[in-house]
Amino acid sequence: MKREAMRKLFETVTALHHIRLTDPPECPRNLSVSHATADSVLLRWCPPLYLDEGKRYWYTLTYKPR
Repeated sequence: MKREAMRKLFETVTALHHIRLTDPPECPRNLSVSHATADSVLLRWCPPLYLDEGKRYWYTLTYKPR
């Protein structure tokens, strides 16, 4: 009985759980703007914390002159 309990204690259990997101992903994090000139700008950001694995996401940037 003791041996069986020890064997179960050290068993490896693997589980796989799929999550489907029905809404768009969260917005980018830590957006920073630098090196702005009259005709260019450098944008950097971190991806959202939670992304649906296997899907590609992209952002559309628009420019509007003053």
